[in-house]
Amino acid sequence: MIKISSLKYSLSKLTLVLIIFFLTLYKFVVLPQQNTLNWDNYGYYLYLPTFFIYHDPHMTHLNEWLVPANDKYKNTPNLYQINPVNDTCNIIRYPVGQALFYAPFFFLAHGVTLLTPSPPPDGFSLMYQLFIRWGCFIYLIAALVLMRKALLCIFNEKTTAVTLILLILGVNLHLYAGTSSPHETLFLIYALMLYITAKRTHYFSLSFWLKAAALTALACITRPTDVIIVLIPLLWGLKSLREILSYLMLWFSKKIHIFFISLFTFGAVLFIQLLYWKIYAGSWINYTYDATGEFLNLKSPYIIEFLFSFRKGWFIYSPLMFLALFGFISMYRQRKDIFIPVVAFYVINLYLLSSWITWWYGDSFSSRAMVQSLAITIIPLGFLYDDIKKKKTLIKSLFYGLLFILVSLNLFQTWQFHKSIFPLDRLTRKAYSYIFLKTKIDVDKRESLMLINRNIDETFIPNHCCPIKI
Repeated sequence: MIKISSLKYSLSKLTLVLIIFFLTLYKFVVLPQQNTLNWDNYGYYLYLPTFFIYHDPHMTHLNEWLVPANDKYKNTPNLYQINPVNDTCNIIRYPVGQALFYAPFFFLAHGVTLLTPSPPPDGFSLMYQLFIRWGCFIYLIAALVLMRKALLCIFNEKTTAVTLILLILGVNLHLYAGTSSPHETLFLIYALMLYITAKRTHYFSLSFWLKAAALTALACITRPTDVIIVLIPLLWGLKSLREILSYLMLWFSKKIHIFFISLFTFGAVLFIQLLYWKIYAGSWINYTYDATGEFLNLKSPYIIEFLFSFRKGWFIYSPLMFLALFGFISMYRQRKDIFIPVVAFYVINLYLLSSWITWWYGDSFSSRAMVQSLAITIIPLGFLYDDIKKKKTLIKSLFYGLLFILVSLNLFQTWQFHKSIFPLDRLTRKAYSYIFLKTKIDVDKRESLMLINRNIDETFIPNHCCPIKI
């Protein structure tokens, strides 16, 4: 006979299995197969065929291989993923980190393709598409396994199970399963960092800081703003400003050797990106977004728009994360050692992401820029649930009812997104009101209610100060 205690212990594991089954069914059975090596992903991926198939690292012969391949597979409408260095040489606009994630599956696909008569080993055919898509899906599954283990270091089985369910069904993370996007793989980095930090037993463990430094650098060369993931290991377990200052003093007095070894590890991983820029662009540092006029507007971030705009506001399209804000109160009461790092990360991450001049981040449902950091920002929601489940029956019933409504809304709008009822971008309050809870719409009417186009100077709310380019 199976003991009740055994069932309780396995609740989060059973939940994880069901989540994996749901995601697999959703992405590879319900939704049609598609080429995910497109748009921005195409830019992240180009390192691999450029170096290992066409041996054209300076990208001087694009008309001989890249243009014909793009004409054949329709990866991108134009080659905005490439920046010219001079009249003949080019560099890839996007950082190298995502290509490192793609690499194992690229080489597997290339090996299989070489051994079969078709499709051609050109780096872009169906075999490469499938291997990369499944590979990134495996990364997401690994991340969810790590998230369960990390959450169990903070919560009990039941709260961990509920938090995992809300993470998948209540926000836009599931939309990025099997999309080959950097958000999917960065979520793995965040989950791994959270796991090794949550189970850390000694703050100044050298082996821990070597791992943390490598993960921070890997995040940095995938999306530079994600370097702030370092706040989690730095502040985790510290309960006050005095304690933070005390540990900082220790870093530069008794633990200086750990600091420099960690810094060297960070630099060694970062060097991969710097070396590429030095060899192929001629300088150690390159700001590759100048060509599109995008930059961090640090003096005047678009925080209100980023959170509450009907174009892509995070709290508008992921209202569950607004509810999660109340979890900070519960977190402060229960675990001050977790409260400080999560709040610090939350605030700085929000500031950086909302400072990007194209704060809506292109085509997506809700804010895609927040996807990877859900590994951290979901934690307050777990504390809120943990607190509410101890309340009176009426309060619990109201809370569970609210969760059901918000999760149902998220899933329904996801369905609308897949059916093209919910547009990729350019939403306004009037357009949102028109499509709200509808299963059929007049597309022309919706278009008449949306922003005219997606140009920066016509669609964002300008701030009247000089931007800082970094």
